Amino acid sequence: MENNRCKGMPWWSLPIFGAVFIMGYIHSNIIFQDYSQQKNQNQQKVEVSSKASQNEETKLEYTITKQDSVPTFFGGGRGPKKIYSSPEEKTGISAEIHVGVQDEGGKNPGLAEIVLYEDGKRVPHNFYINKTNCLSSVPVKHEEPGKHTYFVEATDFDGNTTKSDELYIEFTGKLSDLPPEFIRFEVGDKGQLLMMVSDEGDNKGIKTVSVYEEGKLIKEFDGRGESSFLKSMPLTDRITDGKRNKYYAEAVDLGGNRVKSDTLGVTLTEK
Repeated sequence: MENNRCKGMPWWSLPIFGAVFIMGYIHSNIIFQDYSQQKNQNQQKVEVSSKASQNEETKLEYTITKQDSVPTFFGGGRGPKKIYSSPEEKTGISAEIHVGVQDEGGKNPGLAEIVLYEDGKRVPHNFYINKTNCLSSVPVKHEEPGKHTYFVEATDFDGNTTKSDELYIEFTGKLSDLPPEFIRFEVGDKGQLLMMVSDEGDNKGIKTVSVYEEGKLIKEFDGRGESSFLKSMPLTDRITDGKRNKYYAEAVDLGGNRVKSDTLGVTLTEK
């Protein structure tokens, strides 16, 4: 009697068919697991929902919802929601409040308004906003001694508002001419001397920055009376192969305060 279930299929092909079926099942299961893992990774970034499809050509329909974004403060490496001042915490009669904020997400990326508050009252200041980000410094001054509280509110075009952490500054009411400070004095990866100097507080401004090699003056830069100084100076043409030179710098501010950097030992080697 002829077996209808195996009609047209030789008996010896049944083991082969079974093996192919099992391998196909294992392969499809691996693909499904990899797909599930990828789907879970995507769910960490966006909100994903699925439902049975009404379309005969597809089995599932997915809806991806892009998460909204709010203005974010970046406080010069001090942490999120931070604004900071120079000088920090205590000054004579003047200081600067530094604000950095960005908004690059949402349906309408960009900053609509930034407002500084002092002791709960709005401070008149026009922040320069470069559409999605703002990096600005606001001068504040008090000739009477006292402690004041500051914070900033930033609003984006989607209507989201973020408030920064509060900042406290104590004013002594007396002129305080602080000395300049070397923020950076090191050798870069291209063999250049990198210098960054800051001078804050009352009577702020850098007059000169001088570089010394083996104790001898080799270059004097004009600080132009600005509160920050940033320069690079190549060293590879000044050092012979295998020789070690020592370098340091001195910064002088408008009030005559002088400060010396660390001393760097630099050796040139050629590959």
